[in-house]
Amino acid sequence: MINKGEIDFILTQPINSLFRIVSHIIDLVDLATLVPVLAVLGIVIARLGTNVTFANFIFYLFLCLNALLIAFAIHVSIIALSILTQEFSTEIWIYRDLMTMARFPMDIYSPSIQFALTFIIPIAVMVSFPAKVLLGVLSWQWVAVAFGIGIISFMISIRFWHFALKRYSSISM
Repeated sequence: MINKGEIDFILTQPINSLFRIVSHIIDLVDLATLVPVLAVLGIVIARLGTNVTFANFIFYLFLCLNALLIAFAIHVSIIALSILTQEFSTEIWIYRDLMTMARFPMDIYSPSIQFALTFIIPIAVMVSFPAKVLLGVLSWQWVAVAFGIGIISFMISIRFWHFALKRYSSISM
């Protein structure tokens, strides 16, 4: 989209350009997999052997929404960086590598990497915090921190988006 000059067309449309870009491709397969994922979640919760409280489940749902907000913020930041550099593939591969790291418990990483994955690029908040609150091993203070990180990430990404748009230069002919 950026390399092909399609941003010029999007910027001239009477719709919010950020909305247009992030909704450009909607993967319906993700919606189709939601039902089996929720079924597996129910089975896992039933077999955990620990009591998942109603409050923990509610916090889990809210932290899942917070994870979507953080994922959105990261994607907006990647798009903004792509507008500035007019390169897309490098940034998305870095994001995918960080998500691969997040498949493992954060406790195996050094404190500096844990800090970076929690506060700088909040992949840990996005991936591990919902599971931790469901299991009852995340304090309410960390839940509050997670929501703060989500809101701050969103606000920073929107500001970065506007910054990138102001510096956008067309590559179309």
